Amino acid sequence: METENAINAIIAHAKKYGNYQKGDKLTIVVKNPNFHHDISTVVQSDVKATEFMKHIAKILSSNEHLNNTQCRFNVKIFSIPRGSKATKIMNLANDAKTKNA
Repeated sequence: METENAINAIIAHAKKYGNYQKGDKLTIVVKNPNFHHDISTVVQSDVKATEFMKHIAKILSSNEHLNNTQCRFNVKIFSIPRGSKATKIMNLANDAKTKNA
């Protein structure tokens, strides 16, 4: 439960101070000296720590244990470009100019 609360706090802190906007993507990376590779996942904006912990549990083998004090959590925010409303560049009815070959 403490780990879950800590991960939720990390996510909330990253959203608050990381220029997060609704619809952006988050990547959480866990580094641990006992891991062969870092564990990472791209998550939706409304991710909960329990979902991320399940993801880690799937990757760890049955004889591996996770020592939280040795873990380093990095949260990266990817800003998704937002489009704007379409605008007319040229009105063909009013600007009926054609290219002459």
